Parts: sequence; C-alpha cells; structure tokens
Amino acid sequence: MDIKDAAGLSEPLRKLIEVCAEGIGAIARPWLIRRDAKALVDAQATLEKANLLVASADLATTGSQIAVRVEYREAKRHRNLCAVVSEAKKTMPNEVSEQSVDSDWIARFFSYAEDVSNEEMQRLWGRLLSGEVSRPGSFSMRALELTRSLSSEEASIFHVLCNYSLGGDCVFSMDEPLVNFKRKSTEFAIGSKEDEWEDFYVGAGITRPQFTLLEEIGLLSSAWGTVRTWKSGPDPAATVLVWRRGDQCLGIRNESPTEDGWSFTVPTIELTHIARQLNSVFDRSPFHDSHLRQLVKSFERHGLKCQLGTFRLNPDAGEKQWLMTDIDANAK
Repeated sequence: MDIKDAAGLSEPLRKLIEVCAEGIGAIARPWLIRRDAKALVDAQATLEKANLLVASADLATTGSQIAVRVEYREAKRHRNLCAVVSEAKKTMPNEVSEQSVDSDWIARFFSYAEDVSNEEMQRLWGRLLSGEVSRPGSFSMRALELTRSLSSEEASIFHVLCNYSLGGDCVFSMDEPLVNFKRKSTEFAIGSKEDEWEDFYVGAGITRPQFTLLEEIGLLSSAWGTVRTWKSGPDPAATVLVWRRGDQCLGIRNESPTEDGWSFTVPTIELTHIARQLNSVFDRSPFHDSHLRQLVKSFERHGLKCQLGTFRLNPDAGEKQWLMTDIDANAK
C-alpha cells in the first residue's frame, strides 16, 4: 500500500505514517491505517509466518537457537514500536508543520524506541514522536540520547518537577529563601527557612536526593544563584500572573499596594536545554493541591494574596479570559 493510497486520512496522521514508514518500514502503513482489531490479526499472522508461534521449534543446533533468539528479539522490538507509534497517534494535533522530519533523527529515534518495553516510557517516546512530527526540530538528538538513558522512575520524578517549572525554563531553588519581596526599598525574605522550602518539595513528592539526581542526570543546571523577578504593572493593585499550568495559572496580588509599585524575586535553578525540550512533553496536574497552601501562607505573611486563575469564557466580555479567585490557605 502506498502513502498516496491512504485516502480519507487527516494530514497529521498521513505525516505520521510517512515518518513511521521511513523508520520502521512498509509494515507501519497497514498497521497505522487499519483498526486495532484488524491490526492485531495482522500482527499474529506475521508472528506465525516468522515461526514464532510454533511451540516445537527445532533447537538442536546452535544456528537454530540463534535464529529463534533473533526472531524473538525482533518480534519484541516490533511490539515495542507498535506501542510507541500508537501513543504518538493518540497525541497528534489537528495541524502539523509542512517541514519534513530529519532522516537521521528518524533513524535514531526508531533505533532507540524499539528497545523500550516499559509502558510509561513508551508513552513518553510516543509523545516525542508526535511532537517532532508536528514541529520538526522540537527535540534534539541529545534529547533522544538522554531520554534513552532515563529510567521510568527518573522520568516520573522529572514529570513531578515539571509541574513547578516557571515559564518552562527554571524551577524554584530548594536551598535559597523562597521569595524576596520589595516594597518602598524594603526587602523581606518570604519562606526564608531552608527546611520550609524543602518541605514544600517533599510535599510535592520530590526529596533532596531526587533533586540532586536530576542534576546529575543532566536535567537541572549545576549553576546556582539564578533568580526570577516579577514586577507590578501600571496598576500596582492588579494581579501579576507568575505560574501557569495549561489552562490554570497562579497569580499574586499586593494587599497594600503603593504608587511606586512592588516586585518579588524567586531564587531558581535553571532547567538544562534538553530538560526544557522534554518539559513540553508532560501533562500538568491541577494547581490547587494541599501542599500549595504552604506556599500561599508564605506569601500572605507579607501582604501578598495568591489567586488561582482559570482560562475560560467570560460571559460579560464574550471571550476567554483569565478569571481569578482567591486561594484560601486554610481550606481543607
């Protein structure tokens, strides 16, 4: 079956088929196009043709043993690739770039993905594929190399940390005061107890050894001392958006604004270039969880009010806007 014969397919799926056909071979085309049940029948037929379903395989000679082992390994790799491509198919967007995916990238991707058996990691690799097909250049060769060496546990830790990334390129530092708040040339350290900030991360599911592990892996920069600063706009009483997860955001509002405005600075650790690429792959969990209230209390001690925003339709304005509500730090 030629690609041109795949009538009725959407352009994103057609492009995914083209990339998989180059990386896996012609077997990818019918597998992707047919329904799951039909694809399963095809896969079983392929195994039968390869003699992999024959219980009485001849293992009398070394050559036979090698042949069976190679056939088993390749069948397992085929199943792995099918699972990865299936995940990619689920996450393909409605529109994709017309730019072609680099052939070397395709070859490297499928040579790595064929040995991924863990279901969680297959989902991760599937999203890498759909992301690259959608926007070629999104994930570098080095990103593939690092992902190949990640365990499912390490990927899970990084996934949790990504929920607390600021702008997709840094995270809160564990060892520095949480926030420096400046108003009328007076600075206050918010959450200045080191163990208080560490408790926030532990509440999120990340321990200090895990934090260090991500740095050793190459996902967190070893350069410390970087900061992120937010400043009030023309209206000092307006809410400043500081943290976003999908269609939710966290905003900070000064309860006692002054004419000269205000700012606050958060000590951070930079995500590496590769980590910034991988950060876009993971889903974000909702904001309003219990340990977030610890952060809210730190802000409130110095007159800053935290607000949770949802990007949804505002009936009064007739368009989607950030609709903000105050967060109760004492809520159960």
